[in-house]
Formats: sequence, C-alpha cells, structure tokens
Amino acid sequence: MVIDSISGKKDKLDLSGKLDLSGKTVHIAEFTEEQMAKGHQRFVTTDGFEAAVSLENGVRMEDGDILCAGETDIILVRAAVEAVFVICPEEKKDWGKTCYNIGNMHKKAYFCGEEILVPYDAVLEPVLKKLNVRYRVEKRGITGERANISAGEHAHLHGHEHKHGYENEHGDVHEHRHTHEHKHGHMHDHE
Repeated sequence: MVIDSISGKKDKLDLSGKLDLSGKTVHIAEFTEEQMAKGHQRFVTTDGFEAAVSLENGVRMEDGDILCAGETDIILVRAAVEAVFVICPEEKKDWGKTCYNIGNMHKKAYFCGEEILVPYDAVLEPVLKKLNVRYRVEKRGITGERANISAGEHAHLHGHEHKHGYENEHGDVHEHRHTHEHKHGHMHDHE
C-alpha cells in the first residue's frame, strides 16, 4: 500500500464526520524527526502493518497526521522517542543567539512552549555550553512548531579526499564545482 497524501490531523478532527473512523483499524506509525522529513519511504506500524509513503516534494509528516491506507485502515503518525536537546533560553538575547547558532550549524529546531527542541547531535553541545544557555538531553518525541523550514535543503562548499591508489600532483584534498537541484525547485551552482 502506497500512500500519497496526508488525510488530516488527529487534533483537528471535528464531529462533522470529515474522516469517518467507524469500521476502520487505526495503526500507529512512529517516526523520528529525520524520518518524518522523508517524503518517500517504507515503514511498519507498531502492530506490524506494512505501508509506504510517496508524498509531494516539500510535504513532510508531523506528529498527529492521519494517513488513509485503503478503505479499512488508518495510520496515525506519532513522533518516535529519540535523544533531544531541550534548550531553555531565559532572555531575548539568549533566544536570538541560540537560534542563530542552531541555524548556522544547519540543525533543525522546534519551538515547544518555552523550549527549543533539537535532535541530539554531539557537535552542538560545545556550542550550547559556550552560549551558557540552560539545556538538557532527554528521550522524547519531537513535536512543536518548526523553527526553520529550509534546514537540510542546501549545502556549502566542501572538500573531499580522493583515494584512487595514487597521489595526484596537487595533493589529495581538492574541491569541485557541482550543481544540484534543491527541494524548492531551482538549481544552484556551488564552487
């Protein structure tokens, strides 16, 4: 079963019967933050139901989304428990500096009440310490409002090593010009 659209949100269902659940089996599918961003993937629900999503470019799943899988099955998307930075800036300046640095490192962030949630990555921890902002690492599902909508959709200049079994005249490390399409529908050149 391939699902190509999100049918609704659990918290937005009303009593008008927009999505009739009677006679349907509700399956729970847990996705990490990274998996929710993937528009094309196969998955297995917590009760063993197998399905796949093939969503339009730019569409991503969120906690509480409902996917219809045929006439008898509904899949409820849930945020999987994963390691998360829970960051609690106190002053406006701290919020600004924290968000700037998270974005500068191309990390995805979510606002959840008075907290900023970021998928755990050890590279970010020294930055948080240097910012002297309160944070903790917890195991929980990442929910909330996405703070950045373009994370992971572009790249910068990078070098890489070539190991072909021989040395080139100018050393192993060098850079290449490359072009690639971004999720937002246009091409970029990078040197």
